[in-house]
Amino acid sequence: MFVAIVLTSALSARAVLQWNLHLWQRLDEAHRLAPQTAVDNRFKALRAYLPTDRPVCLRQTPAGAADVTAAAGIRAQYALAPRLLIDGDGCSYTIVVGPGAAALPADGTRVVHVFDDELLLVRRLAP
Repeated sequence: MFVAIVLTSALSARAVLQWNLHLWQRLDEAHRLAPQTAVDNRFKALRAYLPTDRPVCLRQTPAGAADVTAAAGIRAQYALAPRLLIDGDGCSYTIVVGPGAAALPADGTRVVHVFDDELLLVRRLAP
């Protein structure tokens, strides 16, 4: 019985494994990284500028669909681990992500680094 379950599972996973292998081979032939890798590398560039001992805020502009916003937050948290990311603006450091992010620093903040038009790191000034 156990062998039958294992064989059934292996056979059902075959198509998925073949597709993943096919995709990996195409990316390798084109000398391109997987799309998620490029996003991770973008966020990893922030590591040198962020503190490890306190939370960092993540603000996405403009506020998009909930599933897209959540996915971007998860990717950022993964790339910046072990730092803790919190949605909003209340932290001393805030990562601003989204179209036109470089033009949106709020009053009372100082731009730490502009990575591109869609990724910006700002620091809140002391009152």
